[in-house]
Amino acid sequence: MNSAETAYLFRHALLRDAAYQLQLPGDRSRLHGLSLEIMETICGGAAPEPPTLVSGEAVPRHATDPFAEELAGHARQAGETARSGALKTYARRAAEFADKSFQVGKMQSLWLDLAELLEGSEKAEALRQSSLAAQTAGNEPLALSLCEQALALHREAGNRRFEGVTLLGLAHIGRDGDRGDQFGDSCERALALLRDSGDRRFEAIALGQLAAWHGAKGRIGESESLLERSLAIHRELGNHFNEGVMLGTLGSLLFSTGRFGEAERAFESALVRCREAGDVRAESVVLGNFAGVFLQTGREKQAELTMERALAIHRSCGNLRSEGIVLGNRSRVHRLAGRWDQAESDLEQALRLHREVGNRRSEAYALLNLASLCGERDQLERALQLCAEALSIFRERGELPMVGGAVGVQAVLCHQRGDLEEAGRLFLQALGILKQVRDAHSEAALQCDYAVYLLDCGRVEEARKAWAEGSSLFRKLGDMRELERKTLCVREACGKNGIPSIESV
Repeated sequence: MNSAETAYLFRHALLRDAAYQLQLPGDRSRLHGLSLEIMETICGGAAPEPPTLVSGEAVPRHATDPFAEELAGHARQAGETARSGALKTYARRAAEFADKSFQVGKMQSLWLDLAELLEGSEKAEALRQSSLAAQTAGNEPLALSLCEQALALHREAGNRRFEGVTLLGLAHIGRDGDRGDQFGDSCERALALLRDSGDRRFEAIALGQLAAWHGAKGRIGESESLLERSLAIHRELGNHFNEGVMLGTLGSLLFSTGRFGEAERAFESALVRCREAGDVRAESVVLGNFAGVFLQTGREKQAELTMERALAIHRSCGNLRSEGIVLGNRSRVHRLAGRWDQAESDLEQALRLHREVGNRRSEAYALLNLASLCGERDQLERALQLCAEALSIFRERGELPMVGGAVGVQAVLCHQRGDLEEAGRLFLQALGILKQVRDAHSEAALQCDYAVYLLDCGRVEEARKAWAEGSSLFRKLGDMRELERKTLCVREACGKNGIPSIESV
């Protein structure tokens, strides 16, 4: 655009605003009312008043929905008569439309605008919806503040059902941050309220969130039991969307315990349900996690393509939390392909996003992956420092599986540095934890690394035993790609130490 066009547009905007301001307030109100009526007529008539927020009923679509934000603006300027009717109707529809079209930034502000027009539990529910949008956008302090306001209003109104729903949301906000230790207690209290009020849908959601929390703590049996109960309720209710979300959670749990075939089937079923529900945000989360199965079973190209699809959706929806998680996972694709700089760049971006949204759990994952990458590039001091930071977060959060993983990385790094006594102690500690939490894949990898360590220590018979355990686990899991990589490391260690091959055992 040239300067003449820019100048014209600037003057035109000034003239328009000047003409608007010259109108008397009463005339301006009538013009806004007329604009409202004309737009409604073009759309086939005024939109019906939506059901109340606390009814749980869906808002039927209407032709005015894409223009609801503008219509709410006209209603706001049209005067007190419109304020009690059209303004609330279109403010609600504007928020709902932004939600359905994944306009995260608008969602937060539009739900907040609606809250200002409401009272009691209705106001509380609009605040809760605004909180959900703020959390998706990565603004945890605002999400927390809005959710706490909503909780106070529901308690004041004596609405125990929505008190439980909001308490569950409050727990979820702090799950990955510094308030993660309160998550279990908050979920249990929410679950009790939801059962008392007979809300089966949110009872099932609460069970699913508790299942994910127990899984992160290494309590696999309890996690699986809770997931089965959650899935049973969603299926009983015919709630395909939440069934899809829970199937995705189940897939992640199965993946974390090395059951890749079962995880793949769970993720495939989750995608079917999410697509039936038409929720691309939930679909993109499942895709990002599903990619891990492809990567772990030697399908690197499919893993990369799946991650790219997930990233594109996360970015279009403004989902910074999930974008950071997928970037961290994509770094491993680059590592396997020898693209070290790209792997490091992905991890640095992931760390920035995790810190921006307050996701301490994923921050620790990214730190650990970066430590492992630095170890492979012989940057041992930096690697050990990063590993210690990650381990501190995992211990603080009580996440035993990841404590085991981080201690295992420390063991490998100490071995690389030549600190054999400390490495041996750490290997045994990490293997004990991984066996306890049933993380078969991580145990297999660490047993093979331990075999290399034992070979360097001249403890050949112990090395044979460790190799046999690790290689047997890899074969059982079907991860022949990783077994091949570990085999090369063992062969190199045997050759370096003048020891006959131990692979046959």
